[in-house]
Parts: sequence; structure tokens; C-alpha cells
Amino acid sequence: MLSYAAEMMPLRRREQILILAPNFDNVGAMIASAVVILSSSLGPSVELLTLSLTALIGLLFLALVRFRLPESVRWLYSKGKIEQAKAEILKLGEKTEDIQEKEKVRKVSLFSRYWFLVAIGISQYLTYGLMAYYIGDFYFPSLENYIVLIANVGASAAGFLAGFLINYVKSKMFSLFSFLGGTVTMIAILLTIDSITYDMTLFYGLLLLNMAFSEFGWAVRTIYEPLILPNNNRAFLIGLVRVFPITLNSISVYFLSFSNSPVVYVLYNTGLWALGAIASILWYYKGYDVNLTPIEVSSQSKVLS
Repeated sequence: MLSYAAEMMPLRRREQILILAPNFDNVGAMIASAVVILSSSLGPSVELLTLSLTALIGLLFLALVRFRLPESVRWLYSKGKIEQAKAEILKLGEKTEDIQEKEKVRKVSLFSRYWFLVAIGISQYLTYGLMAYYIGDFYFPSLENYIVLIANVGASAAGFLAGFLINYVKSKMFSLFSFLGGTVTMIAILLTIDSITYDMTLFYGLLLLNMAFSEFGWAVRTIYEPLILPNNNRAFLIGLVRVFPITLNSISVYFLSFSNSPVVYVLYNTGLWALGAIASILWYYKGYDVNLTPIEVSSQSKVLS
């Protein structure tokens, strides 16, 4: 989905769409947790039926949209399918918009771009999952659904806010703000973790704020992943980037399940946030912005003539 949106959406709205479309994952998780909480008193069968109907409606909508979408023109060009690409262009209409495009970016090796994405991917993906879904299961089982709900309320709201902010903030600065903010709020949770037993309200507030920064971090990933990787194997490389956070998430959950200390758990998350902060600082000084930059330029790809 990210590859397609990056290649086919209008340049002026591209980053907004890259942020807002995946944000409905958070909205869906928020709705699902609310459904679980509200239907838990009605029995597991009602809960399962409600979730199944919601999923079925989503799948039908997804199938309908997919069949109506044209193929990615840039992907067809990169594969040498020029005539098919021209045919797809005709489906899009002739209306264009004049904007001032960025014509060049700083040269950064694919190796550096790839490992920047891996670092922020590990940082954001693991901290979101561990704080939204597993901390309740490990340490507050009776409050698990409430923690998931609050976490995704924060993430969902921040996703819509990020879609607005990206038109006014350069992508490097947005990355720096997101991961430094996540690190600071996680440190705040670490410093107050001992008082959580007595005041869950404080934890809920800090968690909501941290998950907002997590969504900002997710927005950074959904912008940079499709825009700085090469055209001809973009989807494959995005998958290769995500292998690391997905694998490390499973490993982290396994080993943290043996820890009885919330302090150790939150300290580990703080270290993960720090990894993303370091990567975003390095990118701020060594990388480049992608706002209003054609994907052929931002991905440093060659285009067939």
C-alpha cells in the first residue's frame, strides 16, 4: 500500500495520504478494543460475532477499492512496460497541478538509507507493540483492554494531527521531533513507574502522550520507507526493512515475559526509543527532506526515457 500511494498520489498531498491511510490501523484497533470492553458483559459469543462482522465489512470494502485502482505507472515504467504505463495514465485523466518541486537532494548511499529505516523501524514498531499490547498482559491483566484503548486513542488522534502538520514541517525536523519526544515521554514513564500501582491515571496520561509520539514515529516511517528506496524494488526493500522489527518484536516479547520487573520492561523501551532518536539525529544532519520532492529524486532512482 505504501509503495502504491507514494508512486500514484499527487505530490502536494502525498505525505498526508501516506500518514492518514495507515492511521486507520490505529482507529481499527481503538474500535476493536472498545467493542471488547462494551461487549464483554454480553458474553464471548457476542464479542466474537461483533468483531467478525467488523472484519468482514472491512475486507469487502478493501476488495472493492482494490479492483478499481489502476496499476502503478512508475512501477510499470521501471519494469520497461511503457505501453501499459501509458494506458494506465489515460485512466487517470489529464488534470495536472503546477507546484514548485524540489529537483535534487543530498546524495546518501542506499546502505545508509536502508539502515536508517531499520533503526527507526525497530524503535517505533517494538515500543508501540510493547507499550500498547503487552505491558497490560504482563503486569496489569485486569486493565489490558483499557490500556489498548487508551494507547490507540492517543495514536489515532496523533495520526490525524500528523497528517495536518506534515504540510508545515520538513520531514527531517518531523522525524527528530517524533523520536526525541518519544524518548522524553518514555523517560517520564520510567521515572514514575513505581507509582503506577497507586495512580494509574498518571500512567494513562503518559502512555497516551507516548503513543502520540509513537504515531508520529510511524508517520515518519510511512513517509520515508516508500520515498527513499529505489523504484524498481521498493516493495521488496520495504519488506526487507520490516523483517528486523517484526523478528525482534517476537524475540523481545519472549524474553521480557520472564521479567517480573516493570522497571526493566520500561527501561528496555527507553533504550529502543533512544535508538530511534540517535538515528533521527544522524538523518537530520546527514539525510534530506522529501517534502514536495518527486519520488524519482527522493529515491535517487534512474527513470526510463
